[in-house]
Amino acid sequence: MDIIPTFGDELVATIRPSYELLSGILNRPENARVIRATKRETLPYGPHKRHLLDLFTPRDSAVNPSGDGLRPIFIFVYGGGFKAGDRTIPEVEGDLAYANVGSFMADKLGYKTIIMDYRTIDHGAKYPSGGDEIDMVFDWLEKRNVGKPRRDVYIMGNSAGAAHVITWLFEPAYGESVKRLTSGQGDLKLKAAASVGGPFRWYYKDMTDTFLQSILVTYYGDEKKVDENAPTEVAHRAIDSSGENVSKTRPPILVAVSEFDPEYMRRSGKEFAEIWEAAGGKVEHWIVKGHNHISPVLCMGTGGEREEAWAHEMMKRLQDLAH
Repeated sequence: MDIIPTFGDELVATIRPSYELLSGILNRPENARVIRATKRETLPYGPHKRHLLDLFTPRDSAVNPSGDGLRPIFIFVYGGGFKAGDRTIPEVEGDLAYANVGSFMADKLGYKTIIMDYRTIDHGAKYPSGGDEIDMVFDWLEKRNVGKPRRDVYIMGNSAGAAHVITWLFEPAYGESVKRLTSGQGDLKLKAAASVGGPFRWYYKDMTDTFLQSILVTYYGDEKKVDENAPTEVAHRAIDSSGENVSKTRPPILVAVSEFDPEYMRRSGKEFAEIWEAAGGKVEHWIVKGHNHISPVLCMGTGGEREEAWAHEMMKRLQDLAH
């Protein structure tokens, strides 16, 4: 953990050394063996070839966060800058990421865990397709849970995945789904949502990364829409159109930003939390000490107490927000 701060907070500069460091730790035989031992099924949730998810089931001896009830569900929406990303990423050898997240959440924390693929721009993704696919996963889950006791669900988005989660929470197209799930009127109860390293504003005109600019234009449609449909602006529109009712129809939100995330993510995450709190939303802004943009999710499954502490803390904070 002590080496991660030395990589700095510039995103491009942190990527390679972070992956190399944490891939090596995940590939230690004792860690790889644990990750691969977790029960995993790959299932379709929709018609596109990218509409696949991995479902990780805890071992019987794993703690049950719900006590004697049905195990809660944890949905992980990975990042990748709208262009990359997969349930299994090549940057970590041995096909261990993001199985590391599924294994950790299932066997260490006791959650049935879903890691979902979704379309990227290379598969024709256009805003708000990320929200569409999160909605499809919830529909898939509801159909599987018909006739069973109500099951609690938590969702976490990382980086671009966090942008998709906020899109889903606040775009009007998903309002009825989010309202139903938040209220627990159906077969599922959405307890809380987490953004980890999420970009809430893009500051498009200030960008020096022209490659990212081109990706954002491809996904959002044009330069104007990049900023208009940034997560904070989507939430702003929902607040303006729904007034005080908006906070009653959304789940609590944890805005987690790493100490060494890029500055614009730290700044925009804090701004979003302040705006949502002022609108009556239940929200917490949390600086994850010692981590950068890449390290949190790759530290899950490393077996290190310090490395994994943030994930234990995240779930504690989500549970506290939900009550």
